[in-house]
Amino acid sequence: MRILLTFVAVGLLAANNAAARWTGLAVMITAALLDAADGYIARRSGTASPAGGMFDIAGDRIYENVLILFFTAQQLIPVAAGMIFIARSFLADFLRTLHFARGVTAFGSAVSPAGRLLVASTASRAAYQSSKLILFTASALVLITRLHFGAAAALPVALTSFLRPFSYAVAGFCVLRFMLLLGDSREVLAAYFTHEKDH
Repeated sequence: MRILLTFVAVGLLAANNAAARWTGLAVMITAALLDAADGYIARRSGTASPAGGMFDIAGDRIYENVLILFFTAQQLIPVAAGMIFIARSFLADFLRTLHFARGVTAFGSAVSPAGRLLVASTASRAAYQSSKLILFTASALVLITRLHFGAAAALPVALTSFLRPFSYAVAGFCVLRFMLLLGDSREVLAAYFTHEKDH
């Protein structure tokens, strides 16, 4: 459902109609809330599993990368920041796949104190998801307010000015979390490349 809503949101936000764009913003936020609800329900009901965690991350990646590509194409998220987000997502998922093959959950790979705090903790994950949602919401509001007031009006200009530094701030947090994941993956990476060399 969340994946479908992501594409619906983009289609509506791309429309040259204010009502459609407002609806797209609402759908986009709903998709993000469903992500949070899925994990909470799975944990509370005892149905959480490593495979479910990986599928949830796949949904996150589709949601995140589709919106990043869309807003970058709209020249709202800087191209460099967009490339950082997308490259990091593939690299992080590569590492998590290696951990998953060894029976380690999506966030169970965080073994260092910094990794547990800034990668695996509920607070860190909520902060990262919230920062992306703020980035996407502000981008959508630029598209909406441009239709209402014109591209040169104060509100869309102010939002656009906010987006560039905030995009790089979120990208920086993204890179920090990846570097901690990479550090906690040294053992599994060494085992992987040793195996590849032997074969």
